[in-house]
Amino acid sequence: MSSDKNTLDKLFEKFENQWDIYELPPGHEERFLNKLQPPKKNKGGYLNWFLSAAAVLVIGFGAYFTLQDSNQTKEPAGAFASDESMEAHDYFASVVEQELRVLQSKKNELTKPLIDDALEQMNLFEADYQLILQEFNKNGETKQIFRALVLNFQARIQFLE
Repeated sequence: MSSDKNTLDKLFEKFENQWDIYELPPGHEERFLNKLQPPKKNKGGYLNWFLSAAAVLVIGFGAYFTLQDSNQTKEPAGAFASDESMEAHDYFASVVEQELRVLQSKKNELTKPLIDDALEQMNLFEADYQLILQEFNKNGETKQIFRALVLNFQARIQFLE
């Protein structure tokens, strides 16, 4: 062990006047410590958040409209006895669909609860409509049943407006 100590002493004597005696510049230690820290990852900021929200909305609306289309029953062209009744049915159905699109276009964070409630009410109208159609299929096209169908469509349109 003493030989190791002698070797070290000789080494220090050899380099005695060659040591770095200069002061480090101000802030050197702080910059050095900052370099030791792992770099902070940039999370993308608002752009990634915006794109994620937009993707969720697009998927949500797509799923909603797909489910709405599958829930609505399409009447075959020959279901109504007369061309006038079929024409009236198609007209009212198209007006209701248009009003639903207008309602959906106004959906935002403030109107979402109101619009969701309106859609629930529309489901009730649809359930009534299905009952009327069952009567129509059972008893045929009578004035009372056709009037009930028209009143159902008119109630939907007034509600949506």
